[in-house]
Amino acid sequence: MSAESYILVGTAVSRSPSPAMMNAAFKAVGVPASYRAESIEAGGLAEFFSGCKRAGIAGVSVTMPFKTEIMPLLDVLDERAKEVGAVNTVKRVEKSYSGFNTDIDGILKPLHALAKERKLMRGAVIGAGGAARAFVGAMHRLGCREVSVVARNRPHASRVLGELGQRFPDMTLRVFRIERGDIEKLGEIDILFNAAPIGGNGARVPKELFALLKGGPVVFDAVYDPVETELVREARQWRCPTIPGHEMLLWQGLAAFEIWTGTKGPEETMREALIDALRGRAR
Repeated sequence: MSAESYILVGTAVSRSPSPAMMNAAFKAVGVPASYRAESIEAGGLAEFFSGCKRAGIAGVSVTMPFKTEIMPLLDVLDERAKEVGAVNTVKRVEKSYSGFNTDIDGILKPLHALAKERKLMRGAVIGAGGAARAFVGAMHRLGCREVSVVARNRPHASRVLGELGQRFPDMTLRVFRIERGDIEKLGEIDILFNAAPIGGNGARVPKELFALLKGGPVVFDAVYDPVETELVREARQWRCPTIPGHEMLLWQGLAAFEIWTGTKGPEETMREALIDALRGRAR
């Protein structure tokens, strides 16, 4: 059996821990496959994906900022991808390519235990990209019917919520600006999800957002590098339950692995490889 190739694509993925995690999984279950990361320029997705199809690439992981842009390039979309309007996992099926959303799994799995202990009725998400879309879909599955988006680009966030409102008509979806006066109108929430590239090794978290920690909501940060982000660190000081971003990365990866191979991924192997890769970067 010839080895299949899988690729992670985004604009800045050269230091992603995903190749370490996925290659460890392929090796552990004896699947002849390789996984690598490839950074491309914004606007270069169509050309890149055409190359993937010509090369017969078996699957693609899609990250910022291409989770919505990839959709019209695919032949088939699964229901969850259609529902939230974002794809993060692509699989070759004979000569066609299908799109899936495993970010929803990445959010739901770490939340299952907490969701049994506390009601998650009011949520807020920072950012309005592909991960934010998945968060809305995940919250709907958990019975949450009110989600607010906190974003700098209000027109974009409003467009995204307009789309999601049509797919989830039983949800109340609102937009708030990252300004203290606006955020204070939001009131206390049960869960805060960060879907924006802030609080890691890049941009700082705007201090206005810390007002959302009032009341002790669950704080779930999709940013995975460093393991303890600025938001998670602040949330722990407020004694909020926290979920670090590597949990989302792990569980979306496990779901993608099963889609690609038809085999359940080796959870502990993948977790160990992921944490080792992140710790190695911190040295």
